[in-house]
Amino acid sequence: MNPNQQQSSGQSQPSYKTVPLVSDSLFDLLVPKLQPIYTPKKIKIESKGPRFELGDFVVKLGSVLMSQSFKGILVEIEYRPCVVADSCWELLMEFVQGILGHHAYTSIPRTLQVC
Repeated sequence: MNPNQQQSSGQSQPSYKTVPLVSDSLFDLLVPKLQPIYTPKKIKIESKGPRFELGDFVVKLGSVLMSQSFKGILVEIEYRPCVVADSCWELLMEFVQGILGHHAYTSIPRTLQVC
């Protein structure tokens, strides 16, 4: 196995990772307003699969399971030098198209578009 390639083992060991969250300044005001209508449910959603590193890129492939039922395949691509996806969108799309070809969704998601 390539040293830059990691694959999940059959043993489930908890691993905790700090994930940065980028949001606008009004997000803090939205969360308390959602508390009365949001009721947490005990549904477990997880994605398991291999992780590959290629230079500054990290590609994670995973089978998405919801309560032990297969729901789909997740492809996550990270470009490490860039924190905000909007500022390196063209580079990310070029990399994705190299992997997925014409199946890649290339337009910028509404969540990243500047209004």
